[in-house]
Amino acid sequence: MTFFEAMQEIIKGRIVTDSKWNNTNEYCLINPRNSYLSIHKAGEPDDVLHEWLIHTQDMLSTTWVIK
Repeated sequence: MTFFEAMQEIIKGRIVTDSKWNNTNEYCLINPRNSYLSIHKAGEPDDVLHEWLIHTQDMLSTTWVIK
């Protein structure tokens, strides 16, 4: 799906990842603690989330999937 379709899914409370990342342990969601758009990076504990700084490549991607 497109980035903007993925954002609609995130707003619904779903978790998304970009299939180009080849790692389902790296994903994007709304952080339940502060409501920021966030990313979980592979290899980090599940409760560690970072504010997601969106890059143009993220917005142009059409390989987003629901995790």
